[in-house]
Amino acid sequence: MSIAAETVNANGGSHQKFLLQSFPLFSGACISPLTVAYTTYGKPNADRNNFVLVLPGTSNTRHGALLHIGPGRAFDTGRFCVVSIDAIGGGDSTQPGDGLGVDFPPYSVADMVLAQHALALHLTKGSPLAAVAGASMGAFQALEWVVRFPHLVSAAVLLVPAARAGQLFKETVRQMRRIIELDPAWQSGNYRSNPIAGLRAAGHHYFPWTVTDAYLESVTPETLAEDTQAVADNFALWDAWSLIRRYEASSQFDISAGRGSLDNVLANIRARLLIMPCHQDRLLGVDSAKMIHRLAPKSDYVEIDSLRGHLAWRPIAESKETRLIWRTVSQWL
Repeated sequence: MSIAAETVNANGGSHQKFLLQSFPLFSGACISPLTVAYTTYGKPNADRNNFVLVLPGTSNTRHGALLHIGPGRAFDTGRFCVVSIDAIGGGDSTQPGDGLGVDFPPYSVADMVLAQHALALHLTKGSPLAAVAGASMGAFQALEWVVRFPHLVSAAVLLVPAARAGQLFKETVRQMRRIIELDPAWQSGNYRSNPIAGLRAAGHHYFPWTVTDAYLESVTPETLAEDTQAVADNFALWDAWSLIRRYEASSQFDISAGRGSLDNVLANIRARLLIMPCHQDRLLGVDSAKMIHRLAPKSDYVEIDSLRGHLAWRPIAESKETRLIWRTVSQWL
């Protein structure tokens, strides 16, 4: 399987949608109505305090972490009721591609978490969550959860995380948008047909930053073409404004925004954190993950060694990275 492919087989889960008639964003804009799609695996216990929220990466849907979910895996459905969520702006949740396009308001990671909070209260009936978890932008959301709602979540699993998006990621996202805008179908953002060629080109641009130079040099040309095409194909499944708004939200993440110094924000986290960066991650780097570990009072740190870089979190059956994640997360939870 290509390391860039997303698993979309969600057999065994219960697909549901949560509706908010009106959802105000932190910007002052409003989404009316807002639908949040999710899939549950496993069953809630009598106290409804065994829910684990699994939150998506930037271009992932709620199915992206499916192979991490199940008996004996990272998120064990024999112990937990695992809820995999489509964040605002993607998957089957409300997004620009539903019709608003350019008029869909920009949103933030904090907005995603606020909507998830409403869903969580609906599911748990007010009981605390067992944990929140995610990779990349999913880790951004998990970190936002433990800072914004410390009374509702006592543990978070952060895969390939950062406390704020770095300049490399920000510039990569800016270039992706410029590439999409070069497609003649873009029509200054008022397109009648999705600019597929631009989306595919943006995917080709993005992929090399998600892995390492050593990986790019170690695989065959055929495998490299397959990996790159998988990202291009994934991007082409997105509406252009949906993809742009999602990546802009991710690239603007900063857990300290509006909260004072980054050091103080991290030092005041009360939840237990499991921090699992990849040593070779160049998209988000590893220094920010080390800072989270250094400052968060109750954190554990396990570094992944992988030429797959930022994509080391992606579940691939029998890979050493996936085995490490399953073993470490299941034991830690």
